[in-house]
Amino acid sequence: MLLRFKPETKVEQLDTMLLRGILGLCFVFKETTGRNELTITSVNEGKHKPDSLHYKGKAVDLRCNDMPDEQVAAIVARFKYIYDAEYDLVWEGKDSPNEHLHLEHDPGNKNHEG
Repeated sequence: MLLRFKPETKVEQLDTMLLRGILGLCFVFKETTGRNELTITSVNEGKHKPDSLHYKGKAVDLRCNDMPDEQVAAIVARFKYIYDAEYDLVWEGKDSPNEHLHLEHDPGNKNHEG
């Protein structure tokens, strides 16, 4: 599995527990789609809420706008089935230019902080 970063993606810090979630998502992504590549589009840069977990290295955004809706829905459902207690995976901006998956590590808090 190849993990890519969008060229302007800035990674100043990445919580190791989030890294574990990213690796889990890679597994689910490959299992669900058969694809060997996943692209992180945002970590610490970009416009997020002031208190966003992105700025703490506990959230990433991932490309999904190049996949059929059924595959994205299957990825989200499968990931939540396995990892929901520790991670939040949200399909944001569906059918918009900003469509992406948002993954964050915030155990026990399901109030997503994009």
